[in-house]
Amino acid sequence: ADDSPHRADGLPEAEDDIDPELLYPSADAEVVDYGDDDEEDFSTEYGDDGRGGSSPARQEDDKGGGRVLIKAEDREVGSVSAAVYRAWAVAAGGFVPCLLVVLLAATTEATSVATQWWLSFWSDHHDAYSTAFFLGLYAAINVVAACFILARDMAVLLRGWAAGSTLFSSLLGTVLRAPM
Repeated sequence: ADDSPHRADGLPEAEDDIDPELLYPSADAEVVDYGDDDEEDFSTEYGDDGRGGSSPARQEDDKGGGRVLIKAEDREVGSVSAAVYRAWAVAAGGFVPCLLVVLLAATTEATSVATQWWLSFWSDHHDAYSTAFFLGLYAAINVVAACFILARDMAVLLRGWAAGSTLFSSLLGTVLRAPM
């Protein structure tokens, strides 16, 4: 039998077996403050790349030819363009399935409103009909609402999955065919 305080994988059994310096650094231990992740702070305090130097895209090569190995990336600012939404809709199966998702969402909201309206109608006209009538119709509206919620959620899930799979495959193919 092994009497060591360590488990089979070499890790200590308890916090007492861990070096206290790792858990509680001494007062003279070096503390590194990276600041917040605000881009403006990095670009003004540390240079273009946030590490105290210029980015590799702006560095000259060792031969002094002025060529760069890494091209600077462009960054889009503002709202998402319609072309991005169009590309996602096409990847999701086209505009008809996306229209179906929107119609299912609208129908789901309509059945929710119908449920609330029926409760209001029931409370205003509780003496006009039997409780079984009101309760039966309320249950029927809720069953229909549950069916539309299920259909909407399944459509969103399946279309989102299809779009994600298509876009990922396209991205992976582009990356794998990129020149080295």
